[in-house]
Amino acid sequence: MLLAGVDPERLTAHLPPEPYPARTDRTITTLDEMTKEIRRTARRGHGIDDNEGSTGLKCVAVPITAGGQMLAALSVSGPAGEFGREKQKEYLERLHETAEALSADYDVVAVLRRMHESMSESPNRRP
Repeated sequence: MLLAGVDPERLTAHLPPEPYPARTDRTITTLDEMTKEIRRTARRGHGIDDNEGSTGLKCVAVPITAGGQMLAALSVSGPAGEFGREKQKEYLERLHETAEALSADYDVVAVLRRMHESMSESPNRRP
């Protein structure tokens, strides 16, 4: 989800060298595949991990934004067998509601913005 907020021209600066380590037979392992999935995520407005990080585990994520900037993501994970389409829809509705509430909270936004600033100041930050 977070990569969907990165300028496509700067995407490679946020990714390890290819091939990416495969955790399952569904893991995205190339820049081309990753770029396509990030574009789909940006269009959809939420991220999906369907057994890509761990076999038998699904996850959905939504952005927390303020002033047009993606500051963080909020997600829920669960067993793939209990994470059908209806449950996924329910989770996304709740996640969007929660993300909107967090985005409307001045203190939360201030902390998230400061966190971004401090990460940008880090001497170990990748370009």
